[in-house]
Amino acid sequence: PTAASAASCFSFPGIGSLFGPELRSGVLLLELLALLQPGCVDWRRANKLPFRQGGARAQLLALENCQMALHIAKEELGLPLVSMSAHDVVLGRRKVILSLVYQLMRYHTMQLLDSITTPGPQDDRQQQQQQVDAAVCNMQGDAVVPAEPAIGA
Repeated sequence: PTAASAASCFSFPGIGSLFGPELRSGVLLLELLALLQPGCVDWRRANKLPFRQGGARAQLLALENCQMALHIAKEELGLPLVSMSAHDVVLGRRKVILSLVYQLMRYHTMQLLDSITTPGPQDDRQQQQQQVDAAVCNMQGDAVVPAEPAIGA
């Protein structure tokens, strides 16, 4: 994919916050995974928005979507998702969501690098991954992340 096509495919209108209901429903995560690896999401099993009933039923549907998204990310994309649960995403826990988004960004960057570079030894790929990790870690000051509320608050 070219940079222009990547930029256009990652614009999601109506997203106000990474920690808002748009992401916590799991539908946005499934759409993002489908863009990263076409065909990986079985849309017949996914629960579509808007959920007709609110309350506990809506949370259960969101939980199912998030479980499916985390399973796809871990099993099909091979992302190292440590200490993440679908329940954490539904609750909007910032550290978990940021960690998941970071892994998805890293996966996309590695896909992009693989598409524009010639195949080489495994050492080159590991070096590319280290460079991507360093570049993402050095991005400070560009994003402001609100503090996570204290437990019980």
